[in-house]
Amino acid sequence: VKLKWCFTCKHWRQPGTVHCSICGFCMESYDHHCGVVGQCIARRNHRFFCMVFVFAATAAVAGLVGAVHG
Repeated sequence: VKLKWCFTCKHWRQPGTVHCSICGFCMESYDHHCGVVGQCIARRNHRFFCMVFVFAATAAVAGLVGAVHG
């Protein structure tokens, strides 16, 4: 395993770990920094971020069905 040094955080990073310049932290399995949520989307919260889209789609379908049959 080849570790990389993070000059900002001053520690060794695992492969797949990226330093977010906006948050100022190193994140494992970094996906992106989300301006809507205001934090990085990475290993620990990626499933919750995906569930937001599932719930939004479900609410949109329910609203559309309610509008058509209402």
